[in-house]
Amino acid sequence: MFLGIGAQASTMREIQMLSLPVTIVQVAMFALASAAASKPGTWLATFAEVFPLSSPFAMAGHAANSPALWPHLAALAWQFLWVAIFITVGARLFRRGVLQSGSAAPAWKRLFGYTADRPH
Repeated sequence: MFLGIGAQASTMREIQMLSLPVTIVQVAMFALASAAASKPGTWLATFAEVFPLSSPFAMAGHAANSPALWPHLAALAWQFLWVAIFITVGARLFRRGVLQSGSAAPAWKRLFGYTADRPH
């Protein structure tokens, strides 16, 4: 996520200002996972285990409450998917913003042949 944030900023000050909300979200995800660990098996625990940003913290709490291994393997696959999504989006933003070498139009616009000068 920080790669994507860095792609949107042109100065260190802007990066610091954009990083603060992400840091606050990280602390909130830790609080959510802590609350979920104290109430295993509830909807709150399930939400924290499935939500991509709180899942690593929540699954650590889940490990303390359950000896089963399959939920952790599923969580690792789930996290791998979301890490790949965040890195892909962040790298595209970085290429387009900082390197200024990304494509001019998003992929969906190229796929459907949409251009601004052509009527819809």
